[in-house]
Amino acid sequence: MSQPATRGRRARLDDDAPNFSRFIGLVRERMEGGACAVRLPLRPEHFNLGGVVHGGVTAAILDSCMGGAVVSTLADAEWTGTAQLDLKYLRWAQGQELRATGQVVKRGKALAFVEGSVHDDRGQEVARASGVWFIWSEDERPQGPPEGA
Repeated sequence: MSQPATRGRRARLDDDAPNFSRFIGLVRERMEGGACAVRLPLRPEHFNLGGVVHGGVTAAILDSCMGGAVVSTLADAEWTGTAQLDLKYLRWAQGQELRATGQVVKRGKALAFVEGSVHDDRGQEVARASGVWFIWSEDERPQGPPEGA
């Protein structure tokens, strides 16, 4: 039997359990009221061979941050996952850190529409995104990676 959704979700957000955001080094600064802000201190492995932040890193920051904005709106028995992410790269990213913000624009019963952006440590916007997140009930939630994965 699973634990209550709020406790389970909050515990997974706040504990030290391994997850993708921690793997890449993402730091959550704020997540409430349909908004989320994160930062990523850049490490050598975040850069491509051309010396700029890999586009997949930028996409991952936006996906996580925008998803966090949706998570901040969820009821106790709800979960969410990305359905669509449209991303525009505006310039290359360099420096010591990237910062992202995400904001829910409209939230329905089964879908949330979200916008986000990423800025470098000079304050220049490097990417902008919009997306759609599915929302489903706790009893429909995937249970994580298969055993032994």
